[in-house]
Amino acid sequence: MKVDFDLTRCLESLRNGEIIAFPSKTGWQLACNAMDETVIGRLKNNSNSSSVHILIASDRDLFQYVAAPDPAVFDYMDKVDGPVIIVFDNGIGLANNVFNEDGSVAIRVVQDDFSKHLIKRFGKPLAVTDLLHSDDLVTLNIEYAHPSWYKLCDYLVENAENQLPFKAASWIRWIDGSFQY
Repeated sequence: MKVDFDLTRCLESLRNGEIIAFPSKTGWQLACNAMDETVIGRLKNNSNSSSVHILIASDRDLFQYVAAPDPAVFDYMDKVDGPVIIVFDNGIGLANNVFNEDGSVAIRVVQDDFSKHLIKRFGKPLAVTDLLHSDDLVTLNIEYAHPSWYKLCDYLVENAENQLPFKAASWIRWIDGSFQY
């Protein structure tokens, strides 16, 4: 199957310290191992994006990457419809260069099957940035990606079945049991 081929190639690339491009619920993403400072540096320095966010496979994974997550955040994630990126002040266990200047880290629990399988089989979270096209908007169709991004990507998911109905992610900052929008 084409999905299995893409998944296998993505895993090989991630294990070799490379950058992949794949579709997610929020558009096309460039991704790498969130534990590898070298490849994250390559992603941040060459993608015109100084910030990245982290993708994890399930909300339980927050316990590995956020020190003492507020239990209310889990209730919120159960109720939210669609992708949400939550900025936590107390991230742990990730490469130093995924943290923002203030020490916070942005994390999103993936919702699509391909991303979940990829992260679970890889066994580590992914550091991602949105794949942009020439007017600096998130790319929903890979054909419109900015040409410089093709040079950065070591493997591009080929399977058209992985094209998803895209939905913009909401960014929320979680502070002391409440949200700041």
